[in-house]
Amino acid sequence: VLKEKAQQNRPIVLYAALMGLTSVSMALSTIHFSSGSAADDDNGSASSSANTEVNSSGRTASEQAILSGRLQLLMVASTAMVLLSITGFFCLPKTIAAANLFMSLKELLYVRIGGPMDYFYTATPECLTNGPH
Repeated sequence: VLKEKAQQNRPIVLYAALMGLTSVSMALSTIHFSSGSAADDDNGSASSSANTEVNSSGRTASEQAILSGRLQLLMVASTAMVLLSITGFFCLPKTIAAANLFMSLKELLYVRIGGPMDYFYTATPECLTNGPH
């Protein structure tokens, strides 16, 4: 009975499988790219002196490693979002695909300012002279 349902809803099953694969690829890339920058920090004092040298972009080697890891994670996440959004319009009913795209774009474009606002409201007069102390 389950095999018949899967055959009847083949596009939805394929979309669910693609969603699972993108989730696994994002998890693996998070583990891979974040462990590379942590391993650079644990190499001892010889590498820590090399990490404090500033390169031509004005960043240390460890800062550059963190930024490149974040950029790679951003590329993996962006690729997954675009792939799932486009595939959704082929595999899902149009209403559901449009709702998925809307929710993805809503989360992507939402600007979270809670952390910076905390610093703004709790800053001392020495730090922020015209702030709300």
